[in-house]
Amino acid sequence: MILAQFRPSVTVHHSTQEYRDSLLRAIENGGTAEAVTAVQFIAARFPKQVWLHRVVNSAIEKAVRNAWVSTVPKDFLRLVQQENFRLVQNADHLQELILESLGRLQQKLQGENPAVENLWNADEPKDENYLSDYIARHLRDDLNGRGLVASREVEIRRGSGKGTGQRTDIYVTCAVVHPHEKDRIDWVQVIIEVKCLWNKHWRTAMDSQLVDRYLRKNECRHGIYLLGWYAGSRWSKESSTYKKSLKWSVEKTERFLCEQANSLSTADSSVYSVNSIVLDCRSI
Repeated sequence: MILAQFRPSVTVHHSTQEYRDSLLRAIENGGTAEAVTAVQFIAARFPKQVWLHRVVNSAIEKAVRNAWVSTVPKDFLRLVQQENFRLVQNADHLQELILESLGRLQQKLQGENPAVENLWNADEPKDENYLSDYIARHLRDDLNGRGLVASREVEIRRGSGKGTGQRTDIYVTCAVVHPHEKDRIDWVQVIIEVKCLWNKHWRTAMDSQLVDRYLRKNECRHGIYLLGWYAGSRWSKESSTYKKSLKWSVEKTERFLCEQANSLSTADSSVYSVNSIVLDCRSI
C-alpha cells in the first residue's frame, strides 16, 4: 500500500498573515529610532491590540542597545572634571536630569535675552504641538550637547498618535550599564506629557493620559507633566485660546499640579514617579 504524503494547503489568508507577522518582526528587530517610530505608529493605529505594546518596548530596547557606546577611561575622566557632570544609573537620575534641563529652558525663555517670542504668533501663542517640538529640540541639544551623562546614549523623540493635540508625549530614553552585571546594558525611560493652558483636559490629563495611557501601557514608571502657562497684553482676548484658558496665576497652577503629582506618585518610585512643571511662557 502506498501512502500519499499529506500536505495541507496554504491559503492566501494564511500566507498574508505570515507575511504581515514577518514584516512586524523585521521592524521590531531593526534596532533604529526609525523602527521604534514605525512600531509606535502601528500600536497607535490599533489601540485594542494590547500585545503591540510589548513589541514597542522590545523595539525600544533593541534600538537603545544598538546605539549605546561605552565610555573609555579618558572620556570618563574628562567628563567627571566638568562642574555639571551627571552620572545616570537609573530612571530616577534621568528624571532629575530632565528637570534640571527644563529649568535651564525656563531661564532661556524668560532670561536677559528672552527666547519666549519663539512660542508666540503676532497676537496669540503657537499651538500645543509647537511647544512640544520646541521642548524636544531643547532637550536634544541640551542633554546631548553638554556631555552630562556618562556611559549612555540619550535619545529624545516625539510619540505618535492620531489627530492634532494627541502627539504631545516626549520620550527620553537612556542606556545604562547594569550595576551588578557590567556586560549587561539596561535602558531607562521617562515620558513627558505636554499641555497648554487652553487645553480643556489640562487639569485631568496628568492622571488620564500621562499615568493611565502612557506610563501604565508602556511599562514606564517615570513621567513629567509639563504645562505651558501663557499670559500677556499681546494675547488677543478674542482668540479661541484666550477664551478657553483658565485665568490662574502661575503660583496657583504650580500648587495644583504639584499636589496632583504627589498624589499619583508613591514613596516607592518603582510604582510611579510623577513630577510636574509649569513652564512660564508669558509674553509682555
